[in-house]
Amino acid sequence: MSEKKVYASHKGSKISYQTRRRSNVKKRRPLNRYEAEEDSAGVSASAKKLKVDTDDIDIQSEAIRPIYEDLSRNELLNRCLGGYTQNSNESFNSTVWHLAPKNYSSGKKILQIASDIAVCNFNDGLINVLRIMKAMDMNIGPQSYNFCLEADATRIQRAERSLTDAAKEARSGIKASRKEKEEEFSNLEGQLYGAGIAD
Repeated sequence: MSEKKVYASHKGSKISYQTRRRSNVKKRRPLNRYEAEEDSAGVSASAKKLKVDTDDIDIQSEAIRPIYEDLSRNELLNRCLGGYTQNSNESFNSTVWHLAPKNYSSGKKILQIASDIAVCNFNDGLINVLRIMKAMDMNIGPQSYNFCLEADATRIQRAERSLTDAAKEARSGIKASRKEKEEEFSNLEGQLYGAGIAD
């Protein structure tokens, strides 16, 4: 039988350690039925207790299937091939961050209010801000009303102008010239940074 060293229980004791036989050490408690099953099957008892309801999975997959099929349509996927972005989403995000900038710390409540106002502005324009102000019992003068109408009109005109073919061609020309300049600079200076350049 092997011996085990047991150190003294209190400080300053003259006995630094004593030995005793392993047979005298308290025996391990017996396994309960779940632990015994776990040891024999190699699966934890809690995993065995877990019951997966396949009906819930079927209901969830039926709810998600139309969204998945809509997002995986060939027309939508073909639009993504050219690396084009969906500007409506970017515009909404810019509206939110215009109201609550990222560089200022704002809490969850402020961000929620900013996103609610951004949804109103994005869908119907600044006139909804006046409705929010009216709901808060604020007086709205004719100047603020006229400002909202003018701002919405200029926003719509700018959006329609940017959707014309001439504006699209001008933007693509600007991007192409910018890309050519970047290539010229990289040819002159060499690659300054990139993946694996320092290896």
